[in-house]
Amino acid sequence: MTLKTKIIAASLLLCHATSLFGAVGDAEAIAVGGTSAAATALARADIALARSVLNPTALRGSLGENVASKAFMKNVLAKTGNWQSVTPRSGPQGLDHLFIKTDQNGIPRQLLVGESKYNTSPLGTTKDGTQMGERWTNKRLSALGTRYLSVAQETGIKIAAVPLSPNRQITVVLKNGQTVHFWKESSQAAWKFSGSESQLAEAQKLAKNYGVLFQDAGHGQITYRSRIFNIIPRGNDLEIAIYDAKNLNGRHLKGLIPTGTIKLPNALSGKGLIPRDDLARTFQSKLGYSDAQAREVADKLVKEYNAKQLMRPVSLPKSVLGSSGIAAVAVAGLDAIFQYVTTGQVDAGRLALSGGSALLGVAAGQGIQIGLDRLLDNRRVGSLAAPLNCSARGLTTSLSAFGGGVIATALFSYGSYFLGYSDLRTANRGMIAGTAGAAAGGLATWGAMSAVAAWGTASTGTAIAGLSGAAAQGATLAWFGGGAVAAGGGGIAGGGMVLAAGGGVVALIAAYGIYKWYQLSDAKDENKRIRELLAAYSQDSTMNKIINNSPFVRALGHR
Repeated sequence: MTLKTKIIAASLLLCHATSLFGAVGDAEAIAVGGTSAAATALARADIALARSVLNPTALRGSLGENVASKAFMKNVLAKTGNWQSVTPRSGPQGLDHLFIKTDQNGIPRQLLVGESKYNTSPLGTTKDGTQMGERWTNKRLSALGTRYLSVAQETGIKIAAVPLSPNRQITVVLKNGQTVHFWKESSQAAWKFSGSESQLAEAQKLAKNYGVLFQDAGHGQITYRSRIFNIIPRGNDLEIAIYDAKNLNGRHLKGLIPTGTIKLPNALSGKGLIPRDDLARTFQSKLGYSDAQAREVADKLVKEYNAKQLMRPVSLPKSVLGSSGIAAVAVAGLDAIFQYVTTGQVDAGRLALSGGSALLGVAAGQGIQIGLDRLLDNRRVGSLAAPLNCSARGLTTSLSAFGGGVIATALFSYGSYFLGYSDLRTANRGMIAGTAGAAAGGLATWGAMSAVAAWGTASTGTAIAGLSGAAAQGATLAWFGGGAVAAGGGGIAGGGMVLAAGGGVVALIAAYGIYKWYQLSDAKDENKRIRELLAAYSQDSTMNKIINNSPFVRALGHR
């Protein structure tokens, strides 16, 4: 469909909607409320909240570790043999990078330790000396070796996927190249394994080999290399200066000559540079998100924002108003078409009123969702959606969309009254009709998603009811889109458009029903008034008074 065809179709639809409701003001109020409700749902207030809690300094550290590890492996180590990255998660002041070189049997033979620093960040000073100094590094290698050896000797290890924030996590790379993890929730808990039962024995054998290597290095029995990666932003480019840590003399790198440099053109303008799990862990710790929700929000952020945008501080009010501004422009544009199609002209004052109402309504709706989500994350309203087998977050989205639509409708309807565009009776009716439309659209969307989540089937053939979190939500939306994109359907985006359009149709029908009821009620009142007048006029005494007091009869009497 061409842009011209879309414009013509939209104009015809708007003309039809206006003819249904009679006056332009009535249709405007419903359009403002319905569009604001849809915009509130699409604004993703949880994304705005997530961006507002990001720490740019921590993100730069995550970016540095991610970039340095990949770039060093690809540009340097891959050219000198079979090197693998086995960086552990062992808490603060741990080792950023551990690279091991294995022989043809998978036995580790060489070790390289690395630390990443973003731009001018100095090395830390601890009770074990300067970060990446020999004493500091050896102590951590020795402790890590002990941990690997304890895993190798553990019995009864259970199979379980790694959560976002395990207390301890160590990595081994199997002979087939697959990376697997041993992890535990706390220092007292038992170790768990992320691979399969058939891989456990091989992984424990490798863990023993790694442990011996790390302990020998930490005790000075074998030599190892240590490098510092200084990640320097230059516009949209990144430059990684590599320093030999053996040459350290203090906390700063200034004055040292790098052993090599890796340049990454236009790296910061790309997406997906910051690890999703690092973002997800931030949302889990600061917002109390579940693993599934934290990963969903992190995944959306890394797809929509590049590294520079993610590392730029954003206040929550600014982010909320930004998305609300887009809705305001959309509503004002819709209103302009309404006015032009029905009256042949556009009133700038009314455009300002409709756009401003949408701006404040959508912003308020996002505020409602943020508040409800925070309650949900504190497990106070998590059971509200259980009866319909729909995620509670879907319920908060529906409630916030309804709230945003009602607030925008109220602002527009009564703003029209106070500015002289309508009378109070019309404002009250517009408010009621718009509220009914927003409620019907929200409930229809929520009910449809609940039904599909309970009885629908994903493109893979899996029952959606057996999924959870982001996977369930994505499968539900894809169902409405006719299946996944890979299967020839419209996917999640297509399903979202279908749901939005369906909710809009339901809102229009509900609002029209309210408006039609008003019309019938007015007609009934008018018929009653006419009957009463006819009854009064049909009485002889009344008619005689009317005739005798008429100007014509009085004029005849004067003659």
